[in-house]
Amino acid sequence: MDELAAAAGVDPVEFRLRHLTDARAKAVIEAAAKLAAEDKGELPRGIGFARYKNLSAYVCCVAEVAVVGAPDAEWGEVVVAFCVPQPGQSLQAQALDAYCLDHIARFKRPKRYEVVDALPKNNYGKVLKTELRKQV
Repeated sequence: MDELAAAAGVDPVEFRLRHLTDARAKAVIEAAAKLAAEDKGELPRGIGFARYKNLSAYVCCVAEVAVVGAPDAEWGEVVVAFCVPQPGQSLQAQALDAYCLDHIARFKRPKRYEVVDALPKNNYGKVLKTELRKQV
């Protein structure tokens, strides 16, 4: 969805809301977007959204994510995602992988997910990917 919104030159949240008819689904996305917007001074956060087994149960998770390449004997390098959940929330690698399989090309999805409390950052708030690479 974000790629479609970017191609259309519109805000990704507005784009999603424009294409939803279910009021409950819209409320979940609006609440998640508000949570993300309240976090001033931080890097942009991704919003994942899913409907549970075709029921009217929705989940929306806001997380901070950084990806790095890790050496791999077979492929040369694979993608590793470091994910920080919102306070009080939990993230599970299987759920993240299922979401990625549904939304991005198979070869682009991370091969490993690391759930961490915080991403290492410098004084300007930039993620220190060199530190993340040391952890892979």
